[in-house]
Amino acid sequence: MKITVFGATGMIGKPVVQEMINAGFEVTAMVRDIKKAKTTLPGDVILVQGNLDNLTDIKNAIGDSEGIYISLSVLPASKQTDFHTEQKGIENILLEAKKAKIKFISYLSSLLHKYQGVDNFNWWVFKIKEKALENIKNSGIPYLCFYPSNFMEGFSESGYKQGKRISLAGKAKYPVRFISGTDYGKQLEVTPTLILFSIWIPG
Repeated sequence: MKITVFGATGMIGKPVVQEMINAGFEVTAMVRDIKKAKTTLPGDVILVQGNLDNLTDIKNAIGDSEGIYISLSVLPASKQTDFHTEQKGIENILLEAKKAKIKFISYLSSLLHKYQGVDNFNWWVFKIKEKALENIKNSGIPYLCFYPSNFMEGFSESGYKQGKRISLAGKAKYPVRFISGTDYGKQLEVTPTLILFSIWIPG
Protein backbone atom coordinates (compact mmCIF):
# COMPACT_ATOMS: atom_id res chain seq x y z
CA MET A 1 0.00 0.00 0.00
CA LYS A 2 1.20 3.50 -0.85
CA ILE A 3 1.08 6.19 1.84
CA THR A 4 2.06 9.86 1.73
CA VAL A 5 3.34 11.35 4.96
CA PHE A 6 3.15 15.02 5.89
CA GLY A 7 5.43 15.77 8.83
CA ALA A 8 7.85 12.90 8.27
CA THR A 9 10.95 14.62 9.65
CA GLY A 10 9.41 15.67 12.96
CA MET A 11 10.07 14.12 16.37
CA ILE A 12 7.32 11.51 15.93
CA GLY A 13 7.28 11.45 12.14
CA LYS A 14 10.71 9.82 11.94
CA PRO A 15 9.99 6.67 14.00
CA VAL A 16 6.53 6.37 12.43
CA VAL A 17 7.97 6.41 8.90
CA GLN A 18 10.52 3.78 9.90
CA GLU A 19 7.78 1.47 11.20
CA MET A 20 5.75 1.97 8.03
CA ILE A 21 8.77 0.93 5.98
CA ASN A 22 9.33 -2.05 8.28
CA ALA A 23 5.71 -3.09 7.71
CA GLY A 24 6.16 -3.06 3.93
CA PHE A 25 4.36 0.17 2.98
CA GLU A 26 5.61 2.29 0.10
CA VAL A 27 6.12 5.66 1.77
CA THR A 28 6.35 9.07 0.12
CA ALA A 29 7.25 12.06 2.28
CA MET A 30 6.80 15.69 1.36
CA VAL A 31 9.71 17.64 2.84
CA ARG A 32 11.02 21.18 2.57
CA ASP A 33 14.67 20.13 2.30
CA ILE A 34 15.43 16.83 0.54
CA LYS A 35 19.14 16.91 1.36
CA LYS A 36 18.41 17.28 5.07
CA ALA A 37 15.63 14.67 4.98
CA LYS A 38 18.01 12.11 3.51
CA THR A 39 20.09 12.30 6.69
CA THR A 40 17.14 11.44 8.97
CA LEU A 41 14.74 9.24 7.01
CA PRO A 42 15.22 5.66 5.72
CA GLY A 43 16.63 5.36 2.21
CA ASP A 44 13.47 3.54 1.09
CA VAL A 45 11.34 6.68 1.48
CA ILE A 46 10.43 8.55 -1.70
CA LEU A 47 11.14 12.23 -1.04
CA VAL A 48 9.17 15.01 -2.72
CA GLN A 49 10.16 18.61 -2.09
CA GLY A 50 7.35 21.00 -1.33
CA ASN A 51 5.48 23.28 1.03
CA LEU A 52 2.00 23.03 2.48
CA ASP A 53 1.08 26.48 1.19
CA ASN A 54 1.40 25.18 -2.38
CA LEU A 55 -1.41 22.98 -3.73
CA THR A 56 0.68 21.74 -6.65
CA ASP A 57 3.39 20.53 -4.26
CA ILE A 58 0.79 18.65 -2.23
CA LYS A 59 -0.73 17.12 -5.36
CA ASN A 60 2.70 15.91 -6.49
CA ALA A 61 3.40 14.41 -3.07
CA ILE A 62 0.10 12.54 -2.92
CA GLY A 63 0.54 11.15 -6.44
CA ASP A 64 -1.17 7.76 -6.61
CA SER A 65 -1.06 7.09 -2.87
CA GLU A 66 -4.03 5.35 -1.28
CA GLY A 67 -3.64 6.88 2.16
CA ILE A 68 -2.26 9.90 4.00
CA TYR A 69 -0.63 10.20 7.41
CA ILE A 70 -0.47 13.68 8.99
CA SER A 71 1.87 14.58 11.85
CA LEU A 72 1.99 18.37 12.08
CA SER A 73 2.09 20.85 14.92
CA VAL A 74 2.24 24.53 15.80
CA LEU A 75 5.84 25.62 16.33
CA PRO A 76 6.59 27.04 19.81
CA ALA A 77 7.96 30.33 18.45
CA SER A 78 5.14 30.93 15.97
CA LYS A 79 2.53 33.68 16.15
CA GLN A 80 -1.22 33.42 15.69
CA THR A 81 -1.02 35.38 12.43
CA ASP A 82 1.59 33.04 10.86
CA PHE A 83 0.85 30.35 8.28
CA HIS A 84 0.26 27.20 10.34
CA THR A 85 0.69 23.78 8.78
CA GLU A 86 -1.86 22.29 11.17
CA GLN A 87 -4.42 24.86 10.07
CA LYS A 88 -4.21 26.07 6.47
CA GLY A 89 -1.76 23.27 5.65
CA ILE A 90 -4.27 20.57 6.56
CA GLU A 91 -7.01 22.43 4.71
CA ASN A 92 -4.82 22.32 1.59
CA ILE A 93 -4.03 18.61 2.09
CA LEU A 94 -7.73 17.81 2.32
CA LEU A 95 -8.47 19.72 -0.88
CA GLU A 96 -5.98 17.64 -2.83
CA ALA A 97 -6.85 14.40 -0.99
CA LYS A 98 -10.46 14.66 -2.18
CA LYS A 99 -9.35 15.21 -5.77
CA ALA A 100 -7.02 12.20 -5.53
CA LYS A 101 -9.80 10.06 -4.01
CA ILE A 102 -7.66 9.14 -1.01
CA LYS A 103 -9.08 6.11 0.83
CA PHE A 104 -8.06 6.99 4.38
CA ILE A 105 -6.35 9.57 6.57
CA SER A 106 -4.47 8.96 9.81
CA TYR A 107 -3.96 12.08 11.90
CA LEU A 108 -1.81 12.62 14.98
CA SER A 109 -3.70 15.12 17.11
CA SER A 110 -3.10 15.67 20.81
CA LEU A 111 -4.93 15.09 24.06
CA LEU A 112 -4.09 18.72 24.86
CA HIS A 113 -6.88 20.09 22.68
CA LYS A 114 -9.37 18.70 25.20
CA TYR A 115 -8.11 21.25 27.74
CA GLN A 116 -9.58 24.14 25.75
CA GLY A 117 -12.08 25.91 28.01
CA VAL A 118 -11.02 24.04 31.17
CA ASP A 119 -10.90 26.55 34.05
CA ASN A 120 -11.65 29.26 31.47
CA PHE A 121 -8.35 28.53 29.71
CA ASN A 122 -8.48 29.67 26.09
CA TRP A 123 -5.44 29.31 23.79
CA TRP A 124 -5.39 29.94 20.04
CA VAL A 125 -3.17 26.86 19.48
CA PHE A 126 -5.92 24.62 20.88
CA LYS A 127 -8.40 26.28 18.54
CA ILE A 128 -6.18 25.35 15.59
CA LYS A 129 -6.10 21.72 16.73
CA GLU A 130 -9.87 21.67 17.22
CA LYS A 131 -10.43 23.12 13.75
CA ALA A 132 -8.02 20.61 12.19
CA LEU A 133 -10.02 17.75 13.72
CA GLU A 134 -13.28 19.27 12.56
CA ASN A 135 -12.00 19.66 8.99
CA ILE A 136 -10.76 16.06 8.83
CA LYS A 137 -13.99 14.66 10.27
CA ASN A 138 -16.08 16.67 7.82
CA SER A 139 -13.91 15.85 4.79
CA GLY A 140 -15.90 12.78 3.80
CA ILE A 141 -12.68 10.73 3.81
CA PRO A 142 -12.47 7.77 6.24
CA TYR A 143 -10.14 8.75 9.06
CA LEU A 144 -8.55 7.63 12.29
CA CYS A 145 -7.37 10.26 14.78
CA PHE A 146 -4.92 9.58 17.60
CA TYR A 147 -4.88 11.56 20.87
CA PRO A 148 -1.64 10.75 22.74
CA SER A 149 -0.75 12.57 25.94
CA ASN A 150 3.06 12.32 25.88
CA PHE A 151 5.87 10.68 23.91
CA MET A 152 9.08 9.24 25.35
CA GLU A 153 11.01 11.22 22.74
CA GLY A 154 10.02 14.35 24.62
CA PHE A 155 12.63 13.58 27.26
CA SER A 156 15.41 14.23 24.77
CA GLU A 157 13.80 16.61 22.27
CA SER A 158 11.15 18.66 24.04
CA GLY A 159 12.67 19.58 27.35
CA TYR A 160 10.87 17.36 29.88
CA LYS A 161 14.27 16.53 31.32
CA GLN A 162 16.16 19.30 33.08
CA GLY A 163 19.37 17.98 34.55
CA LYS A 164 18.45 15.03 36.75
CA ARG A 165 14.84 16.14 37.10
CA ILE A 166 11.74 15.80 34.95
CA SER A 167 9.69 18.96 34.53
CA LEU A 168 5.92 18.39 34.32
CA ALA A 169 3.92 21.45 35.34
CA GLY A 170 0.25 21.81 36.17
CA LYS A 171 -2.56 19.50 37.18
CA ALA A 172 -3.63 16.95 34.59
CA LYS A 173 -7.34 16.46 33.95
CA TYR A 174 -6.55 13.26 32.03
CA PRO A 175 -4.05 10.50 32.99
CA VAL A 176 -0.49 11.31 31.88
CA ARG A 177 0.89 8.34 29.95
CA PHE A 178 3.99 8.01 27.81
CA ILE A 179 4.47 6.02 24.62
CA SER A 180 7.50 5.76 22.35
CA GLY A 181 7.27 6.93 18.75
CA THR A 182 8.30 3.44 17.62
CA ASP A 183 5.48 1.71 19.52
CA TYR A 184 3.03 4.30 18.25
CA GLY A 185 4.24 3.65 14.70
CA LYS A 186 3.58 -0.06 15.14
CA GLN A 187 -0.03 0.71 16.04
CA LEU A 188 -0.33 2.72 12.83
CA GLU A 189 0.61 -0.33 10.76
CA VAL A 190 -2.93 -1.68 11.14
CA THR A 191 -4.67 1.64 10.44
CA PRO A 192 -5.31 1.04 6.71
CA THR A 193 -6.85 -2.35 7.45
CA LEU A 194 -9.02 -0.97 10.26
CA ILE A 195 -10.34 1.86 8.13
CA LEU A 196 -10.80 0.02 4.86
CA PHE A 197 -12.79 -2.72 6.60
CA SER A 198 -14.78 -0.14 8.58
CA ILE A 199 -13.64 -1.43 11.99
CA TRP A 200 -12.71 2.05 13.15
CA ILE A 201 -13.81 4.47 15.81
CA PRO A 202 -14.23 8.16 14.92
CA GLY A 203 -12.28 10.40 17.34
